[in-house]
Amino acid sequence: VGQVSDDLSRTGLRCNALDGLPLALARVIQMVEPSSNREPVAAVDWGFAKSTICVVMNGCPVFVRCLRGCGFSPVARSLCEELGVSLDEAQRLLARHGLPDSPRSEQMGDELQVAIGDAATPSLSGIVHELNRTLSFLKGQRPGLMPNRVWLFGCGAMVRNITGFLGARIGIPVDVWQLANAGIQEQAAIKYPSRILAHAVAASSLAWVKP
Repeated sequence: VGQVSDDLSRTGLRCNALDGLPLALARVIQMVEPSSNREPVAAVDWGFAKSTICVVMNGCPVFVRCLRGCGFSPVARSLCEELGVSLDEAQRLLARHGLPDSPRSEQMGDELQVAIGDAATPSLSGIVHELNRTLSFLKGQRPGLMPNRVWLFGCGAMVRNITGFLGARIGIPVDVWQLANAGIQEQAAIKYPSRILAHAVAASSLAWVKP
């Protein structure tokens, strides 16, 4: 940390804060959860290479764990292999069509959604397993930190119908984090939605959100 601060100083930049992932997630969670809410909630940063779960309580990160082997990359690559598409095409299919919206709809829903679900579900089992492991640990060892909701960020949050898929398998509600949840309207022309820009939102909020 000292080295980063010194390097910035030497280039003429003033370092006001160094933001770690748990602190950034806690701050954006605080934007959408009432400040008076003392119940723990979880933030899952589901990135392309790795995933992290952070339990936030009273605006502070109180538990952090890296979900081993649960980056979004294997999910996208499973579509590449099964459907014969490029990585970019796989991510667009997951965002635009996604998974069947319920187990029943697999019988009568969008055929493309069913094909995507069949291809992606084996890879999705990894994050389901790790989330359930984490929640079981908290329930048994730290019941006061057992979250009542999960907020989802990152690449994985782009998958259509992913909240219902995960929520049904981990037993607690899952929501995708968006600026709209904080009462802030997103610009329609924005190329990337706020769910994958939450770290940037968290960094900028240091200047405009009251602590």
